[in-house]
Amino acid sequence: MKSVSLFSRPSREEGESNRGGNLVRSAIVTKSCKSLVQVRSDWFIYAILRCLPYVGRELYEKETDAFENILKQIGEYIAQRKKDYVELLQVWNGSPHEQEEYLECLWAQVQKLQEDDWKETHLKRYYVAFDGALAEAIQHNISSAMGLLSYQKRHHIPISYAVLEVVFSQLFRLPVPPTTPLFYGSLIIELCKEERTMPQVVAQATELLYQRINTMQLAAIDQFVNWFSYHLSNFEYRWSWPDWSGCLKEDTLHPQQFFVREVVEKCMRLSYYQRVLTFMPESFHSILPEKPEILFDLANGTFSSSLFRCLLLKTPFCLSCTTG
Repeated sequence: MKSVSLFSRPSREEGESNRGGNLVRSAIVTKSCKSLVQVRSDWFIYAILRCLPYVGRELYEKETDAFENILKQIGEYIAQRKKDYVELLQVWNGSPHEQEEYLECLWAQVQKLQEDDWKETHLKRYYVAFDGALAEAIQHNISSAMGLLSYQKRHHIPISYAVLEVVFSQLFRLPVPPTTPLFYGSLIIELCKEERTMPQVVAQATELLYQRINTMQLAAIDQFVNWFSYHLSNFEYRWSWPDWSGCLKEDTLHPQQFFVREVVEKCMRLSYYQRVLTFMPESFHSILPEKPEILFDLANGTFSSSLFRCLLLKTPFCLSCTTG
């Protein structure tokens, strides 16, 4: 196997396009190694595709032939890679909005960028106006953006929707989210506090998820139940429940009724039974869980006195001694 370092440092004299090209070529060679498992090869291709929106224009102008060859190799890899596992990891499995595999989705976006001659208007490129001065200048690290919600081009992009889509994509990732699900619930709550339009966006997203729950994986539905019940508990359980009354006419195993029933039970665990009765419409009372009752064994006089005596004497407690 040819040995190529993915992280080799180019000399300062090399142009921006040459540095990007070397990195991409190195990753292409690495992914072609037959001893690599597909998930690792996929990561290398993913890393390349994520870089192309930033360096693609310069590679297109200065390294046209080599760049076209790289794109051809990526296309061949995407076409031949195995995708048998995709259905097991899809949160959605229905139409008309069938869920795309993440690498093929990114590849399609890069292909669209290629058709547009790598021209885009969303990425910050302040350095373009100073290309001449920066060509020989000392390089410095520039701090990243401090907040997505304060993005200066937000009037061109529905940033609240984009942020929430990313959060939900991580929360519903199968087989398990990258981090504890409670983190995403807390993050959405903080976003709702910081941004006035975010609560409406969350409500729209929740409604859309509910409408598409018939094609949702059961494991993702469980995550949806856990998040939504937690979210409601932080906003006084306020929701437009009558809009979901249609699920009451469905079978008990229907995904929508199952979801509502599970959410109500989770809400009861996060509060108490009487509280659930106050925020759920009367029409939903038929699917409410039974009122929990406390079983207090110590109410039995013989049982409690025997247990108390054993505690004082520090002797083993025998349940049969109290019933015999």
